[in-house]
Amino acid sequence: MKEAAIGFVVSTAGSSPESKIGISTFSGKTGYLVNELMEAGSQPTEMIKNIAKMTADSGTYPAKGLNIAKEQLGNSGGTNSKYVILFSDGAPSSSQAATSAETSIGELKTEGYYIYTVGLGVTETTKEWLKGLATNSEYALTATNANELKTIFQTIQQNINHPVEIKNAEII
Repeated sequence: MKEAAIGFVVSTAGSSPESKIGISTFSGKTGYLVNELMEAGSQPTEMIKNIAKMTADSGTYPAKGLNIAKEQLGNSGGTNSKYVILFSDGAPSSSQAATSAETSIGELKTEGYYIYTVGLGVTETTKEWLKGLATNSEYALTATNANELKTIFQTIQQNINHPVEIKNAEII
């Protein structure tokens, strides 16, 4: 996961340096790791270092990370499209954690944010739950191993930073 996330940051910095990226983690014991939104092209070294420090810990409480994302995106201003990528390697730790995540996702969608969900090694039940959180089924992706995860992050990065082709237009 770390390698795929670092690849995402580096690739975005190269292809869309004005885009902003932020990272927040969520877990049961160790709390949060948060990188404020920063322009991808402005020395992503600190973000890469923080990704490298991430550790897996018990507990899956997605609403914690989603709420941080909502706050950061809400404060970022601008008119660019805004995306949230929810990555999880397991089901929410409780029904309350699931409900809180669903509420947070609903708020993000109401604000017009695009939601990608990425599951790594998740059960069919969790896969379906994540699919329900995503903007649509095309935004719900799953991987069974690290190589598939890298491909998913590359796909997301390409989809988010796709160039717009203008045909038969008059530009003044």
